[in-house]
Amino acid sequence: MRSSNVKALAWGTGDWDLALRSSIPRLLSLLLIAVSVFVASSCAYDPHTHELDEMEVSLVTEPDPPKVGENVVRAKITDKKGAPLADEHVTEFAYFRFEGGKQQGFLKASPAEAHGGNEYVGTVNFSEPGQWKVVLALERGGSRIDPVTFTFEVK
Repeated sequence: MRSSNVKALAWGTGDWDLALRSSIPRLLSLLLIAVSVFVASSCAYDPHTHELDEMEVSLVTEPDPPKVGENVVRAKITDKKGAPLADEHVTEFAYFRFEGGKQQGFLKASPAEAHGGNEYVGTVNFSEPGQWKVVLALERGGSRIDPVTFTFEVK
């Protein structure tokens, strides 16, 4: 019978300890990467929601993602806990194409219609595919406040 060159690793032997010690840093690195990916995905930033002072402003399109042509936009203004805010209002949806860091074409606007207190609905007409910005004109107590801008990739 031939003797085998394969050496069995037995617990407590120097070979086993060496193999285990050399694997631990790699295993810890893989575990750290897996945990980081999980945490990042569970805490993902929603690009269609902005937090401002004591309020949260969100915007969705129908269809989602938006397509060339007429799209319905729905904005919602709430406090940080999701309760409607009585004093803040969306007055209009302005939109324009954005390419190469510059506005392309004229700014267009569509009035916002109140639906159920804290939801506002309007339509936008994206004339071509590409990156578009939708700007919400906001009022608080009858006075304009800083607008909120959302970016969409139109297909």
